[in-house]
Amino acid sequence: IGEAFHITSDEVLSWNQIYAEIAAAVGAEAPRVVKVPTDFICQVAPQMTGPLKGDKAHPGIFDNTKIKRLVPEFRCRKSFHTGVRESVQWLRAHPEQQNLRPELDALIENVITTWERQG
Repeated sequence: IGEAFHITSDEVLSWNQIYAEIAAAVGAEAPRVVKVPTDFICQVAPQMTGPLKGDKAHPGIFDNTKIKRLVPEFRCRKSFHTGVRESVQWLRAHPEQQNLRPELDALIENVITTWERQG
């Protein structure tokens, strides 16, 4: 066909819902979401300017309209709830595939701490 398609489910989830589902899947408490303005993040962590002011500067909504036009019977068979739990189970069974990034964790903690001190 030579065209790109978004192939997703019909679920519409906010980032807060996604984070809560991931936390539940790993057996953690629901995360404390801290809303920090992009300009502040870029001031404290200039290395984040490109990623934050590029594709993450605008909301993204993905839908299945195009694939359903071509394949009307298309249905996603797994919910995000199920898929994220299966992914966590697989990652726990394959620790070599885990991508831990302690330096990013430290950067995020610094941004949050600095933001809350401004508060």
